Amino acid sequence: MPGTNSALRARLLGVLLCLCLSAGAATATRAGATPGTARSPAAMAGGSVSDDPASWTPDVLDGSVYQVIQVGGLMYAAGSFTAEREAGSDQVRRVGSLFAFDARTGAIDTWFRPRLDGPVTALVAAPDGRSLYVAGSFRGGGSARGPYLARVDAGTGAAWPGFSPATLDGPVARLVLAGGRLIAGGSFQTVEGRPRPALASFDPASGRATDDVDLRLAVPRRTASGASSPIKVTALAVTPDQRRLIFGGDFDRVAGKARYQLAVADLGTGGARLDPWSTTRYQPQCSDHFPTYVRGIAVAPAGGWFVVAATGGGRVGKLCDAVARFELAGNGDPTWVNWTGGDTLLSAAITDAAVYVGGHQRWLDNPKGNNSAGRGAVSRPGIGAVAISDGRALAWNPRKDRGIGVFCILATDAGLWITSDTTHVHGEYHARIAFFPARSGRAATQPDPAGATAAGTDAAGPDVTRSRVARR
Repeated sequence: MPGTNSALRARLLGVLLCLCLSAGAATATRAGATPGTARSPAAMAGGSVSDDPASWTPDVLDGSVYQVIQVGGLMYAAGSFTAEREAGSDQVRRVGSLFAFDARTGAIDTWFRPRLDGPVTALVAAPDGRSLYVAGSFRGGGSARGPYLARVDAGTGAAWPGFSPATLDGPVARLVLAGGRLIAGGSFQTVEGRPRPALASFDPASGRATDDVDLRLAVPRRTASGASSPIKVTALAVTPDQRRLIFGGDFDRVAGKARYQLAVADLGTGGARLDPWSTTRYQPQCSDHFPTYVRGIAVAPAGGWFVVAATGGGRVGKLCDAVARFELAGNGDPTWVNWTGGDTLLSAAITDAAVYVGGHQRWLDNPKGNNSAGRGAVSRPGIGAVAISDGRALAWNPRKDRGIGVFCILATDAGLWITSDTTHVHGEYHARIAFFPARSGRAATQPDPAGATAAGTDAAGPDVTRSRVARR
């Protein structure tokens, strides 16, 4: 809300936080499966999930949870926390930044004990199903061989042999795997001393920097007073066919062309190239105090369109504090927009039935609101869902403590996961992680955009027996 501490913190922190998107947070297969057969949990049969969260999810006792992903039967949760416990237990386990738990029971995996000295804001499952790529603002620790980017054993949390990432000069906020590339977005400006503002690619096996993604992001946006910050990437997603990279953040030019906070790159063969798709709808200033306001991007399971979740200050008619749908074959005008009326949206996910959005919003369907409920507004505190076809709010309404907001929404075959900085959903205690079970059936899955064509990048990896995940 404009004028409140929580809103200010959300808009500032949103620049740095990793946002979890259904198109980029994939469920990897267990080790031993054929590489490239990992599946994306992007669609749920029957479409609907309960608005009453499961009772068995673990509680995170401090800080924030920024992302969850699933690898086989385990969930991995990343954030800025230092302590967690199983539901209904008094036994506190102190593992900061990253821990694992059973996807069906919530039991914490005590074998997985990574050591990192700072927050983790991004996770991606490696296509081997035995390791994870981890990024954030940590500087080191036993699980990292350098700052900001690491690869860890999914069974133990130990540093993965042979992965020694290139040196970055700032934190990583987002990661995706696409076409044999590990692509990172964040607030770094150089990689191995070479200019790579906010967006760069790495060899998934070794961590070495590559020249595959060098799009020359430039012209940081300015506030009304003229102040600016370094170039940042705040949102990152890849289409299911892995041919296009969609990214948003604090920039107004990409590869020498005007691109206002949002751009698309063609990955294809060779180096990434700027796609002709563009929009001017994120060019206008929203709040005088926040130059950039794109916070989350989610791509439809079948590709073809995507949504953008935004903060910004709620200026009527602009795409601030709203979720908007765009067609990749379109002219850059949104197909629909759903405004909150002045409250931040941080994350989004798309299933076959709905677009789920999270932040610290109070309302949806609120284009006339100005930090208030305008005519037709519906109450959807913290989390909500809108129709794929026209963007109107759906009836699903779990009611969540608002806090800074929902940082991650992950759709799986079994249901919908959310992560945040708060402790109550549906009037019940669910500290920083909640899971909404699917009402019926399982999903028809889509090819995994994070790992499907990354097969073979780790063909000479360590023996399968070193990972506990591999033995499950």
